[in-house]
Amino acid sequence: YQRRVHGIRSETLNKLKASAIMKRRFVEVGRVVLITNGEDADNLAVITNIIDANWVTTDSRPWNGKVKAVNVKDFRLTGLKVKIPTEPRQRLLQKALINAKIDKIWASHPWNLRIKSRNARLNSTDLQRWAVQHNKTKRRGLLKIKYGKLRKSAIRTAYTLFAKPKNGKKPTLSREDRKKR
Repeated sequence: YQRRVHGIRSETLNKLKASAIMKRRFVEVGRVVLITNGEDADNLAVITNIIDANWVTTDSRPWNGKVKAVNVKDFRLTGLKVKIPTEPRQRLLQKALINAKIDKIWASHPWNLRIKSRNARLNSTDLQRWAVQHNKTKRRGLLKIKYGKLRKSAIRTAYTLFAKPKNGKKPTLSREDRKKR
């Protein structure tokens, strides 16, 4: 007897749950985090020690920050991790980050790209915002024209291929349409 949940066998469901658990991110020494609140907001830090269930010590000196206690609610866990001992010296932490290529990975990380685009929008002038909007409307107009041409040629081709013959004669393609094929 196989128990089914939402059309999935229970064995398969248990495997899915196990794989989902394996991919969780834990608060652990060496985990790279993104600070979301406070003076170091939008900066990376590394968890160097766990104080209790709600507080950890983070070191963000490699990114021009400080060593300080941070509440668990004030950061997001990234998928990045470095192997370091508890409370490492700055030189050891820097070496571990270089070996793990954290800066290179973070440069192309979606969270970092989103932060950069948000900051660019916040720091833009009226003229820059107008230029972005103007370019969007121009692009939209060009796409509309291009789509109209493609649609028109597709309808014309479909008509010539699938239209019912008039007076027993099948419609013929023009010389230009034959060249395109």
